[in-house]
Amino acid sequence: MMKLLLWPLGTGSTPHARGLDGRLALRSGIKEALIGEVLHRLGVPTSRALYIASTQEAIEREQEPVAGGVMTRVGSTILRVGTMQCLEREGDYATIRRLIRHLLWEESNYSIYSNK
Repeated sequence: MMKLLLWPLGTGSTPHARGLDGRLALRSGIKEALIGEVLHRLGVPTSRALYIASTQEAIEREQEPVAGGVMTRVGSTILRVGTMQCLEREGDYATIRRLIRHLLWEESNYSIYSNK
């Protein structure tokens, strides 16, 4: 049975916001949703946008205000490239190794201790 996780984006600063404000630029959310659909259609396991909407607030990006939004993503994991980038920036290579082992084992049912 496949597990599905839901998580919101654009709702404010969180420990996962990589030091940013945690707000979602609507145009970036739309791009991410479209790319997720393309990857899904190509057979690449990825998260997908379940919901995206405008918050009707302006947020500061690239020295000018842009439309803000919120998005809910659905997928089998919440681990993303940004997770590894945060850990790399902090020099936490032991946790990166543990996450990679987790991904190999949990996400693909691949054992690093076998010849699968």
